[in-house]
Amino acid sequence: MPNNNLTSNQLLAKDYLEELDFIDISKSDTKDLLLMSKQFTINKSSVEIITEISHNFPLKYPNFYTTDTTMFLKYPHIEQYNHRISGHRLCLDADEDKLYYENPSDLLYDSYNRLEGFLNKIENNEFDKNEIFDEFDSYWCKTTGIVHFNKELIQKFKSFKVIDSYIIKTEEKELLFIEDEKYIEQFCKSANYNFIKNKIIYINFERELEKNIPRTYSELKSLIQKLGYLSSLQKIKKAKNILPVILFSFRLPGNKETHYAAIYFDEIKSTNVVNFINPFLSDSNSNKVFYGMPAMNISNSRLYKRGGNLMNVNVHKKRKKIAIVGCGSVGAALAHKLVKVGCNNLLLIDPETLSSDNIARHLLGMEYLEQNKAIALKRYLGKQFLDIEISAVDEYVEDVLNDLKDCDLIITALGSDANHIEEKIIRDAINKNSAPVISCWFEATACIGHGILFDSTCDSKVFNMNKLFNEIILLDEKATSIFVKSDVGCNSNYMPYTYLNANLHLNHFANMITKYLMDEKIKNHWVSVGEIGSLDKYLKSDLKVEDNTLIKRDF
Repeated sequence: MPNNNLTSNQLLAKDYLEELDFIDISKSDTKDLLLMSKQFTINKSSVEIITEISHNFPLKYPNFYTTDTTMFLKYPHIEQYNHRISGHRLCLDADEDKLYYENPSDLLYDSYNRLEGFLNKIENNEFDKNEIFDEFDSYWCKTTGIVHFNKELIQKFKSFKVIDSYIIKTEEKELLFIEDEKYIEQFCKSANYNFIKNKIIYINFERELEKNIPRTYSELKSLIQKLGYLSSLQKIKKAKNILPVILFSFRLPGNKETHYAAIYFDEIKSTNVVNFINPFLSDSNSNKVFYGMPAMNISNSRLYKRGGNLMNVNVHKKRKKIAIVGCGSVGAALAHKLVKVGCNNLLLIDPETLSSDNIARHLLGMEYLEQNKAIALKRYLGKQFLDIEISAVDEYVEDVLNDLKDCDLIITALGSDANHIEEKIIRDAINKNSAPVISCWFEATACIGHGILFDSTCDSKVFNMNKLFNEIILLDEKATSIFVKSDVGCNSNYMPYTYLNANLHLNHFANMITKYLMDEKIKNHWVSVGEIGSLDKYLKSDLKVEDNTLIKRDF
């Protein structure tokens, strides 16, 4: 059917493909798509290949589809069935390998050559039979839902098992999890979500997928029967609240790695297993095709490795307890950064509530106004990961000093108003009465930041906190007196600061803390310099510093 909505580049592609014996099969419901078809001979059989040219061609490469469903899961780089096009897409171009083509004809030429090369490899049997497992999820997964599972819980099951699962209802969608129930409860409480507890079937397919990847009910049933699990499936036909999902694992060919994926039986709307297993076992549905579903490992060891590096994983394994005293702009941001790098056991202490005055520089936003900072921060951080231990104390630290005694590290972010309290905490660390302390604070407008480690290596006899702080600051007293502001009220002085400068220092503080947690030997004074700008005239005499630098030294 002629398409009158084609762009000039699509019309160019149409003429080009017609020269290669493609014919226009565009559909009325595909609107701005050009669809062209050609018959190819592969292994003495005729196979239809459909070419899709979108309206933003050549920025979007041509897509090729095969209508031969027997090729799916038999050869690599062939994706799930696309009902809109009525075929399986051939994945011929990795996104990272795509180039910009100024001349659309050049792209058509190269794309067609890649198609012919792919079909020739099938004709000549040049594909490794195990290559399909290299990107298994790309071929297997069809549904948009995902099974989020903790591998550390699943890997202890060696065969067939009915296990607990949880559906968490967010504002946007329902999420499926397999995780320790206490972490599900903790997460939902922090996020103000509800969850439903169900059951899900887990099956270990071992190495059977190397021989045959099932696509239909009958093929899957035969595989389950071969492994000896069919009777186990039949025994739970009347069980309640089992989801129409099978999570499975299998060994990847050629190595010892175990991979996970899932099967979804989309005809089922109820969570009652009677509506799931009986149709699956029925001979009348033997040729019915199920849907592949992705399964994502959400164990923290995997998340930290995937989202960071081995350092994050090792920090998490340390499982050290960190107290953050002061959950203002510095303490809250540090807590967030430390959680993201693997710290999963925090004690948050702050008696104050979040004010609108703090919003522009605080991690927490308007949602948390007039709430206690420590408790609000706990709720915010509790939504970042499932397996995380956070406690919050909404009292003055001097009233809960005993809570610090079982911590491995204390971070103080108290500001100038709490100097005498901070000195008490630091002296306890120096005298081995509590954990070591890292004090984090900014100079005027946050152009300079200081992270200072205090532990038993410091000499308690000569320690004088005010003298030390006055010696190590880089700006003279004029800067503080000029930039400090005052609102109406008692103790209303405050120091405005540049958010970007502050964030630079916070990254350095977090790096210092992380290295300490990893038992690395570090300098006990880190000076972080941001954009000094016009404040250079307030630098102490004969002092010169570079913008955006970090100085590590011992005091």
